[in-house]
Amino acid sequence: MKKIGLSLSFLFVLLISYGQEASITGQLVDSDNEPILYANVALTQLMDTTLLKVEVSDDKGFFQFMELDPGNYRLDITFIGFNDLSQNVSLQDGESLDLQVLEMNSSAVDLETATVTASRAMVEVKSDRTVFNVEGTINSTGDNAIGLLRKAPGVLVDNNDNISVLSRSGVLVYIDGKRLPLQGEDLSNYLQNIPAEQIDRMDIITNPSAKYEAEGNAGIIDIRLKKDKNQGANGTISSTLTRGELTRGNANASGNFRNKKLNVYGSVGYSGGKNFNTIDFTSFQNQLQLIESNRFERDYDSYDFRIGTDFFLNQNNTIGFIITGGDNSGLGNSANRI
Repeated sequence: MKKIGLSLSFLFVLLISYGQEASITGQLVDSDNEPILYANVALTQLMDTTLLKVEVSDDKGFFQFMELDPGNYRLDITFIGFNDLSQNVSLQDGESLDLQVLEMNSSAVDLETATVTASRAMVEVKSDRTVFNVEGTINSTGDNAIGLLRKAPGVLVDNNDNISVLSRSGVLVYIDGKRLPLQGEDLSNYLQNIPAEQIDRMDIITNPSAKYEAEGNAGIIDIRLKKDKNQGANGTISSTLTRGELTRGNANASGNFRNKKLNVYGSVGYSGGKNFNTIDFTSFQNQLQLIESNRFERDYDSYDFRIGTDFFLNQNNTIGFIITGGDNSGLGNSANRI
């Protein structure tokens, strides 16, 4: 009986040891060895490029991925003002891989000539949300809402402009506390037409309160737009053109009028051009290699507008309304090659 007991105990230890989950840890620093806070660290499976998790570096630059299976992965690290950093890693069963210190290089942005009108922390961490400030930071010019979301901590925008927060899909997007009734490509086109110059901040809410809809459990992004507090009238016009294999661009105009009794504001935007996706498949069957390539091209046009008014009842109370709308159209074609 003693021998049987020993054998069972030994077998139990073997079962516990087998299949232990692996982990990855590391620290992000800049060229001065200062920690980089709130950078996005995405973990992708190399075999099929499946996005597994997104973590955010903490207030000392550390990040970690726990409960991982053995295999080959890629880390993609992004943060505003720094060049993207990628690194392939291989994990053995039960391995705790410490990448030590990873240095990120500053991107070619001329910080000395950039105009920043206020001293403001780029990221603020609160109990229920992370605040990504735009106005008064280097983010405030030359981009749009979808581009800024690519830089926001904990937010991932994939190649099809699908938005997730901390690896959770089904994120709801709000403008000034009001939900946008758009999804997918319509949402992406709308956000492309909001220039950075019109945005005050982005609230990335991971623990929504009761004021938000119940289906926002995956996360909520509330984009807060600027409202000019100076009396009088003003306006801005901006446009961008991107030229690569295909061309796309956008144009925006916004205006504001304010006096002691009311504030009237509005904007109109257009984006259009061409985009494409390619998918390549390789399979083996009966000692034959089959290679299939698919390319989808699309021409698109998107228009949107926003107009609103605030009435100042007294120093502490304001009522107002906002109307938004838009139209999207597109034509695509697909080609298959085997």
